[in-house]
Amino acid sequence: MRAALVAGERDPQVLASLALGSLKRKRPQLELALTGQCTAHHGTLLGLLLELIEMLDRQIATLDQQIGVLVAPLQAQIAPLDSIPGVDIIAARDILAEMGTAMSRSLNLSEFVVASKRAQKRKAEAKEAQGEKAYKAIAEEQRALQSLCDAAYTVNDLPRVQRTVS
Repeated sequence: MRAALVAGERDPQVLASLALGSLKRKRPQLELALTGQCTAHHGTLLGLLLELIEMLDRQIATLDQQIGVLVAPLQAQIAPLDSIPGVDIIAARDILAEMGTAMSRSLNLSEFVVASKRAQKRKAEAKEAQGEKAYKAIAEEQRALQSLCDAAYTVNDLPRVQRTVS
């Protein structure tokens, strides 16, 4: 449907007939929604936005590949973290970046809670001093650490402690 809009199609019935999935059942509502002031200019803007999304997806894929190469030597430390329910490969990399690679000693839940609290403090400081972009990055780090804490509770059936993320 988006490709048809970019190509210049403006007939609501034709556009609604291109609906996929659950939108097929809502064809009358879709026709009504597609009736309006969508001009060639809007089609051009939509095309440019779709191209931008594709370019960003390619850049993200390139960076993911480079990160994969850079962390390949750390796979022995990433694998145990990735095996924890609720922790994916990205969260495992974040946790390793926060906690370090010294995994010879047994890490316990309190260390992750401390790291999460530290991230919470950094998040508050970043929001005040560094702006929204830094705040969002640190908030993501804190969410990753909290997911590890939650997974540790589940796996080890540990008693709940006060959550560090609101």
